[in-house]
Amino acid sequence: MTSKLDSKERVSELLPFYVNDTLDAEERAEVEALLSVDEALRREVELLNLIRGAVKEDEVDYTPGEFGLARLRREIDGRPAAPRRPRIGMVATSVAAAMFVFGSLIYLSMNDREPRFVQAGADASARVLVVAFRPSAQEQQISALLLGLDVTIIDGPSAIGLYRVAVPEAQDMGAIMAALSNMTDVVESVDATE
Repeated sequence: MTSKLDSKERVSELLPFYVNDTLDAEERAEVEALLSVDEALRREVELLNLIRGAVKEDEVDYTPGEFGLARLRREIDGRPAAPRRPRIGMVATSVAAAMFVFGSLIYLSMNDREPRFVQAGADASARVLVVAFRPSAQEQQISALLLGLDVTIIDGPSAIGLYRVAVPEAQDMGAIMAALSNMTDVVESVDATE
C-alpha cells in the first residue's frame, strides 16, 4: 500500500507530462485528484506552465547547449555569470583535434572505394527513412502508424530525436514517405537517406 508521501512524489514526477497533456486518463485523474487538495503541487503546475509558455515563445531550430544552460542559470539566479577566457592549452588542443578530424575526412573522401561501416542488424535490402516525430505524439500513435505502414524503427532516437525507419523492398518508398508526411499530428518531418 502506498503512503500519502509516495503518492505525492509520484504525482510530482507526473506534473511535466500533465502540463504537456501526455498522460493517459487514469494518470491524469490521479494528478487532478491530488492537485485539488495540495497547494504546493498547484504552484508547481503554475511554474511548469510558465516555463512551457516561455519555451514555446522562444522557438529555436537548434539546441542551445552549454551557452543556453549558462544563460538559463543566469536568469534563474538573477546574477550574471563570469566570463570565461579560454586557456591556451585548451585552444591548442581544440585546433589539433579539428585538424585531425579535417585531415581524416579528406583522407576518407579520397579513398572512398568501399564502405567503411555497415550497421549490424539492419536489413541490407531495406531502404531507410529518417523520421522526426512530433514531441506531442504519443507512443500508441507512433506504433499504430508504423504498424499500419508495415515499417520498422531500426535506430533511434538520435541525440536530436531522429529515428531511422526501414522500408522493406516490397513497399513503395514514395507512398510510405507520402503517408508519413500526411500524418502531421504525429510526424514532424521525413526524409530518405542515401
